[in-house]
Amino acid sequence: SFLIARRKLAEEKLRNTLEELETRVQERTAELSRSNEALQNTIAAHVQTQKRLQRVNRALKTLSECNQILVRARNESVLLSEVCRIIVETGAYRMAWVGFAEFDENKTVRPVAQAGFEEEYLNTVNITWAATERGYGPTGMAIRTGKPCVVKEISGDPLYALWRSEAMKRGYASSIALPLIFEEQILGTLNIYAQEPDAFDEEEIELLKELANDLAYGIIYLRTKAEHEKAEETIKKLSKAVEQTEDSVIITDKEGIIEYVNPAFEKITGYRSQEIIGKTPRILKSDKHDEKFYKHLWETVLSGQVFKAELINRKKSGDLYYAEKTITPIKDEQGNITCFVSTDRDITRQKELEKTERLTQLGKLVSHVAHEVNNPLMVISGRAQLSLMEDIKNDEVKRNLDTIFQQSQRAKDIIERLLKFSRPSKGLIKQVDINKSIEEVVALVEHQFKLENVNIIRKYAQSLPSVFADEKQMQEVFMNLLNNAKEAITEEGTIEIATSEENDFLRIDFKDSGVGISAENLERVLEPFFTTKEKGT
Repeated sequence: SFLIARRKLAEEKLRNTLEELETRVQERTAELSRSNEALQNTIAAHVQTQKRLQRVNRALKTLSECNQILVRARNESVLLSEVCRIIVETGAYRMAWVGFAEFDENKTVRPVAQAGFEEEYLNTVNITWAATERGYGPTGMAIRTGKPCVVKEISGDPLYALWRSEAMKRGYASSIALPLIFEEQILGTLNIYAQEPDAFDEEEIELLKELANDLAYGIIYLRTKAEHEKAEETIKKLSKAVEQTEDSVIITDKEGIIEYVNPAFEKITGYRSQEIIGKTPRILKSDKHDEKFYKHLWETVLSGQVFKAELINRKKSGDLYYAEKTITPIKDEQGNITCFVSTDRDITRQKELEKTERLTQLGKLVSHVAHEVNNPLMVISGRAQLSLMEDIKNDEVKRNLDTIFQQSQRAKDIIERLLKFSRPSKGLIKQVDINKSIEEVVALVEHQFKLENVNIIRKYAQSLPSVFADEKQMQEVFMNLLNNAKEAITEEGTIEIATSEENDFLRIDFKDSGVGISAENLERVLEPFFTTKEKGT
């Protein structure tokens, strides 16, 4: 019984030991299970961290490479294409594209660059940023709100209701639409697609937002640079045009002080730019226009209106010239006048041709009248001559016929002069210096007639403009005036010759101290056939 009791005690002790060992094994097993779970969690967390770090590193590298492109880019289209390429290749995304927000009636989003697996996706989406059904996708939302729009699961997100089928066909699982904003101006969006769901965490989104902001800045910079280069090119063309135009160009400040003149101004006026800059256009005044004219000019341009007129200016040499003048006020963005641009087209030659044309027309008229008068005059002269050849007994009739013949001959001489006037010889019209032309006639008269008893007083105005005329015919007129003056002086006397300028004309005065014209003849001096000379003289 003792042995039995000891065996039972041993069995109980063994059973307790086994139970204790089993409990320890269970506890250890549970402990090992917990350790394994913790290890698995740690491994899973590590894997997730590694993936997150990989995504962040890719995003950082993508941002860095894109920024390098931004620094080197010289063309907007190339910049956008390169950024999309780097996003796909370096960032390991499925597809990336850039769309600009159009301000047309439908508020279209226009794709301008893309890279990655696209397969005509952009041709099917028909995206808008209007508040319509097709404007409530991620792209339209990002443009309207100015905030990134992230879609974690394209397969179930309602924002992709209209585009889900096409997107999933191409392996797009998640996406982000990043607005391109510069100084509150929405340019469009940068759209990125990933082939795995929930591919964009907060850190990655922040880096991609930075990339979108940098891209928006790059777009504006390149556009501004392009506009600046275009403006510079336009300025160069305008500068060449102003420098090479035949019209005189003057730029003044708003007070009328000259700041610039072009080469044509120097050529027309004779003033060099350094002589005129800092002065006012008054230096060109010819005194051919009254103060009322210039007052109207200033009132017009100071009111912001364009002034146009024909006027006469004076060159540095003193010669006058006609100009078609246009003065344009230049205004800033606020509408304030900053300066004036004056253009002058020299029309002196045109005016001279117009005068010549008027003289030609007058000559034709005179020629026509002279011919019309000459025909009946020849009949009168011929009949009178034939009648005088007959034996006329009546002395009074004979005297009348003789008077008719003599006066018809005189009329014939006048008509010949008119015809000569109406048909000036070609090549005789030229620029004539009036003072010099008169002096040549005076010298000739003094030499031929030895005017010991006549003192000729000359009062020639200086710096007179030249005229276009037949100098030979004009000198014949001067000769006749001198001869008439000489004949009017019976003993000693003076002949005074003066020249001056009045408005658009040159004035020539011949004055003598001779007997003058009697009162009864004064009103008839302009009659073509009137004379006080004796018959035959």
